[in-house]
Amino acid sequence: MREGFVLLTHDLDFGELVAASGARLPSVVVFRLRNMRPQ
Repeated sequence: MREGFVLLTHDLDFGELVAASGARLPSVVVFRLRNMRPQ
């Protein structure tokens, strides 16, 4: 992957998968907003 790559997501599972992999890239920012329920 390219240097400086950042991934933005609402998916908590994706962040956990990246953390569990031990990879240094990509950087992941997980947005945790209130009342995030499917409509």
